[in-house]
Parts: sequence; structure tokens; C-alpha cells
Amino acid sequence: MKRFWLLAAVAVAGLMAVGCASTPESRIEKNRPFFDSLPLEKQARIRGGETDVGFSAEETRLALGEPSRVFTRKDAAGTAEIWEYRDEVRRYERQRVDWVDGRPGGKGSMSGYVNVLQSWDEVRTRVELRGGAVTAVESRSDGR
Repeated sequence: MKRFWLLAAVAVAGLMAVGCASTPESRIEKNRPFFDSLPLEKQARIRGGETDVGFSAEETRLALGEPSRVFTRKDAAGTAEIWEYRDEVRRYERQRVDWVDGRPGGKGSMSGYVNVLQSWDEVRTRVELRGGAVTAVESRSDGR
């Protein structure tokens, strides 16, 4: 029986490690020699999940992970790559339901409220890279 619980604990720990694979700490551990070679100021920013102008693409990946979407922008200054990071927003919203003959419909003898899951993506950060270095960072101004 003890063996069962030990195996179950190892399995749960493995699942938790998979779920946490996209944190700055886990990315740092996978790239420890590169991270240790960076200046302390950059290390602190990366640990906090932040990037800044002048960061390389590799440093940005350590801080933010893989982008959700990648775009190419061409302008008078040349070509830039835009990395977009998105967050999934989920919330439940109460909606009134009126029932007629056991089915949702118009005004009936029975009504109530149900929780409906609302889910959408919101842009968290956009990073512009030119020549492999960050030249601009856009973040949400509302702090989310």
C-alpha cells in the first residue's frame, strides 16, 4: 500500500511539473548556464517575467516564454518581428433562462438563473524585435 501512495505522489508531482513548465523559473532552470552569464539587473527582470528594450530574443523567451502569435511588420525603417503574448480570461456570468414545456424559450411558468462560462483571449504584451534585439515593448495600461 505504501508503494501505491509513493507512486501516486510521484505521478502528481510529474503532472504539476508539466503544468508549471511555462514559468520564468522553469525556463531559467532549462537554460541555467545562459541565465548565469547575464548581468544581475537582467536576471532580476527575467525572474519577474519582464523584458525591456535591448533584451535579446533569447532573454525575452526566458522572461515571457514562447509568444502566442508572431507577426512581421515592414516599415520605412525595415522589417520587424512582433511577438504577441495573450492571456485567456475566463469568468462566469449569471444569465436568466425562461423555460417553456421543459425547454429554454420565451416567458413561461418556470425561470431561473444559470452560470455561463465566458472565455476569451486578451493581449497582455507585444514585443518588437529588430535584428534579434527588442526595440519596443507594449503592455496593458490597466495592469492586467
